[in-house]
Amino acid sequence: MSARRGILKDGVSPLRWTGERLGLKPQQRACNRFRRIYNEKRPHEALDMRPQASLYQPSDTRMPERLEPLSCPESYQTRRVNLHGQVVGGAHITS
Repeated sequence: MSARRGILKDGVSPLRWTGERLGLKPQQRACNRFRRIYNEKRPHEALDMRPQASLYQPSDTRMPERLEPLSCPESYQTRRVNLHGQVVGGAHITS
């Protein structure tokens, strides 16, 4: 079993392998633990066996307090994405 599968099996799944349901707080703790291990401890082969967090550098770019509204040329057709991730427009739906 891979390390990632072992971490997932230890509690990140909404249903533990025993079938026991986790509450929101235990589930969040399990996700936080997984993220810490995955980013800060797990060696990454493509990074010369260093964890990803060891190379992280925050951006100097600051986000504006308010983003400008998006605008597109009038010639662009707009489509909406529904709750299932499908693009809806015209006579058909695409996934």
